[in-house]
Amino acid sequence: IPTKTSANMFSPISTANLVLSPPTFSQMDTYLSDPYVQEWNFTIQKVLSKVLSLQVAYVGSKGIHQDFTRPYNIPQPGPGTIQSRRLNTFFGSGQHYENSAYSNYNALQVTGETRLWHGLYLLAGYTWSKSLDLTSADGNSAQNPYNLRGDYGPSTFNVPSRFTLSMTYDLPFLKNRHNLVSGTLGGWKVSSIITLQSGLPFSPTISTDRANTGMPQRPNRIGSGILANPTIDKWFDVSAFALPAQYTYGTSGRDILSAPHLRNWDSSLFKTFVLSRAHEGIQAQFRGEFFNFTNTPYFGAPVTNIQAGTAGKILSAGSPRVAQLVLKILF
Repeated sequence: IPTKTSANMFSPISTANLVLSPPTFSQMDTYLSDPYVQEWNFTIQKVLSKVLSLQVAYVGSKGIHQDFTRPYNIPQPGPGTIQSRRLNTFFGSGQHYENSAYSNYNALQVTGETRLWHGLYLLAGYTWSKSLDLTSADGNSAQNPYNLRGDYGPSTFNVPSRFTLSMTYDLPFLKNRHNLVSGTLGGWKVSSIITLQSGLPFSPTISTDRANTGMPQRPNRIGSGILANPTIDKWFDVSAFALPAQYTYGTSGRDILSAPHLRNWDSSLFKTFVLSRAHEGIQAQFRGEFFNFTNTPYFGAPVTNIQAGTAGKILSAGSPRVAQLVLKILF
């Protein structure tokens, strides 16, 4: 039975005027195992017509004994004050540092590349993957510290599908002529990076403590929650989730829904001018750069709290189109 309290932990402290909340604490497993990751892959590569290189790969990994912060001194769901039901009533909630987390990743990766084909360079890649773990960030967000398996799900950075295309092209116009016109209008290059990817996952939440444990909680899942044609005013089906019964945890899993996808095109147009024929090492480069060239909005995640009046609505978005002109002196 614990005998130390906030009154006698650091004597002498008088208890006459002592009004303190129960102190929190942190502790560490003294027998921590070394975390490690096992990785494996199988790749096939083929060169076509000495121009195009194709590569197809399966990539996998498994994380073992990974760092985890387990919520500690959390009571079981039930009636009564939270403090009176803790394992150690002299202290509030705490955290235990341990190596009990685990993860795994599997992916199909396809890559295509061309090099200097009539002034064109292309690098395209597509990844179809899934990353699962016990926690991607702070373990203290675990709903039920006595059933960590219930929090095993998609990683918060999981992107099921992602395509990228990067390109640089030497424009052929007036490229080989040596006069004032070609020196000004010729020799330009274009580059672009196009990114298409699935949305990041998120978890529906509730704002009330239905389990009466003092921990963040999720609702019950009574439907898929996925809409065929979501909009920014209704991104997921809020009616597919309900409040758990009093003194119970919600049945909804972690990171079961996805936020809006990303569609982005960054592009630039640039040219290098020789400032001095006598000193060709001195050059000027003019660049016109355009981020989010098509001004396609990248919406943020919706309001996840099903008890909020704005539940399911998207209230944020990424940056709009940004253009900048750059002049660089190279020497």
